[in-house]
Amino acid sequence: QNTVHNNTEGGIHMRAGATGIIRNNLVRSEPRGGIMVTSSTGEIVGNEVTSCERFGISFKGSVHTVAKHNILHRNRSPSMVIEQSASPTVTENLFHNNIRSVGVVVRDQATPIFEKNVFYEEDFAMMVSNGGGGVYRNNIF
Repeated sequence: QNTVHNNTEGGIHMRAGATGIIRNNLVRSEPRGGIMVTSSTGEIVGNEVTSCERFGISFKGSVHTVAKHNILHRNRSPSMVIEQSASPTVTENLFHNNIRSVGVVVRDQATPIFEKNVFYEEDFAMMVSNGGGGVYRNNIF
């Protein structure tokens, strides 16, 4: 397990055309965000993302990534942001105790598949706005 902690520009970034697996990391106290996926394909599996300032996990652009079995908690902004036409599959994740925020934000023509996720002790579990869409089934709020 890697520990990614308090880096200036953020934790882990999978960028523009990358393909990979981000697995079993502890990502914490990142001032600009924990895990960022921009126009890439891969898997984000079994990570704990906590105490990040801007977001826990972000999907942006042409993203066809699977995010599963992650724990996102105590983040100060949305734990997960899905935007700009991203279409990840987000399944079996746990979102809890995020501070002053929404668990997940979906916007700007993003169309995720969101299933079997659990949310508790959030200000708002999920917010879909500004042309966001997607499929949402079998989640616990």
